[in-house]
Amino acid sequence: MVSAPDPLTLRGQDIVFGFDEFSVFKELLSVVLKNEKLFFIVKIHPLQENKDLFFELKGSIDRVFIDSANVLTNLETIFYSDFVVGFYSNFLLEASMLEKTVFRYFPQNAEKDILSYLDFGQKINNIKTLNEQINFILA
Repeated sequence: MVSAPDPLTLRGQDIVFGFDEFSVFKELLSVVLKNEKLFFIVKIHPLQENKDLFFELKGSIDRVFIDSANVLTNLETIFYSDFVVGFYSNFLLEASMLEKTVFRYFPQNAEKDILSYLDFGQKINNIKTLNEQINFILA
């Protein structure tokens, strides 16, 4: 699984959306903990502030790679992933064009999707459904 979280806190969007990149990261970590087959790559936005917070939240989970230095290209990251999780970004559009499974995750707030006019990916608004969909793919 790869996630390229948009820096909602950088733009003040966390207040509008009711969630931020860090709260969603914690939710995604809970999914990783439940499934030993899952390896999680986090492609941090180049403009992201507070990159260290991702490492602090990660704890000691060894199946999580945080690419804060942008070592991997977007296309490499997408190509080698089974699916992509994010809010809205060009990263998700690139993944869709590469025919990867895209989960557009908006916890409790799917109506805030600024790309809702585009028909791509599966929109999910709770961690339980996201976990079920991930388990289905990995089965």
